[in-house]
Order: sequence, then C-alpha cells, then structure tokens
Amino acid sequence: MIGKAKIATFFIAIVLVGLLSGCSLVKSYRQPPLQIIPDMDDQPKYKPQAEGSFFADRRTSRLPVPGTVPHGKKKTNFAFYADKEINRDDETFYNGKAGDYWSQDNPLPMSAEILKRGQERYNITCANCHDRAGTGQGIVFVRAQNLGQLPPTNLHDDRIRTMPDGQIFNTITNGIRNMSGLGHQIAPEDRWAIIRYIRALQRSQNATINDVPVEQQGNLK
Repeated sequence: MIGKAKIATFFIAIVLVGLLSGCSLVKSYRQPPLQIIPDMDDQPKYKPQAEGSFFADRRTSRLPVPGTVPHGKKKTNFAFYADKEINRDDETFYNGKAGDYWSQDNPLPMSAEILKRGQERYNITCANCHDRAGTGQGIVFVRAQNLGQLPPTNLHDDRIRTMPDGQIFNTITNGIRNMSGLGHQIAPEDRWAIIRYIRALQRSQNATINDVPVEQQGNLK
C-alpha cells in the first residue's frame, strides 16, 4: 500500500506544477500567476476594427500588400467565368468602384443563368427584409415594425432605381443603417447576380408598353 506521506507528496507536486505552469487553481487573485511556459495565455493581438499605435493611420485592419499575387485561380459560381481568371485587384468586381466613382455597369453579363442565380441568392439573403417583390415589406419588418425600427428600403424607389450598380454592390457588401454587411456571406459574383435580379424586379414593376417587343404588344391591348 502507498503510504500517506507519498500520497501527500503526490498532491503537493500536482499543486506546484499547476502554479508553476501558470494555471491558477483559484479564480480570484490580485497578481497574475507565475508563468514558466506562457503558451497561449497571453497573445499580443488586436481585436477586429480596434485602434492601434503601430501604423500611422492607427488602423489595425490592413489591406493586402499592393501587388500581392493570389495563390491559385479564383473560382466562381458561373459557367461564364469558368475559364476566366478574375484579377483580385479589379476595383469594379470587388469594390464596385470605377476610379473615384461608383461603377454604373454590372461586370456580369445579362443571361438567364445569372438572373436565375441572382433570384436564388436574393430570395435566400434579401427577401426576408425586402420581400420577394423588393417592396421592403419582408417578414422581418412585418414582425418587428412595432419596435420603432426603420423599414427596409423599397427597391423600387427612384433613388434606388437610379443608383449606380457599384453603390448597390457596396451596400450589400458593407451594409447601411440597420442593414448588416453581407460581404462575408455572399461571394462577389453572387452580389453582382443579385443586382442583376434587382434590376429585373425594378423593370417588372416600372415597365411600359414600349418595353414589350413590338410583335407582342398587340397581345396586351
């Protein structure tokens, strides 16, 4: 049988090891424990969007180094881009900018494939607030309208209809007012596809007889 002295020595050794390794056995203490091997207890780091003193502009979130070359080929969700390599420095495709201004044009072509993809992504990520017709009466607003929150934007407003595609892309990416940014959830090409679909929704609610092919106008009269 193991003697009581040996058992006591064993437990004392465990306590000493815990103290020396920086693992506090008591939750409240005034001084930090002695850390022989700090391991991951203390990590010099900045939290997202925190302010720092290392860089002159005091921003801790940094852009990629200019001229950085991506490893591998950027894959997209569309057959149109299956054989195309997208330049990661493309300001229009990734930021919606054309120089110092918002891009007026959508880099994705108009096609049934892209409209279908845009409709799918819109219904998943946008319709809950803007509803499937884009009027801003989605289920989230219906359930929360008594909380004093601003209603989602009606995508058929003239302000949105005349807004550059690049500015809408930026709003989807970074959010605005009560709308959270969705750039981390929606791939850039899907954001552009959503914009294609939004334009189709706007056209459907603001069309005139002149938008119908001449040979089919007689069927509407």
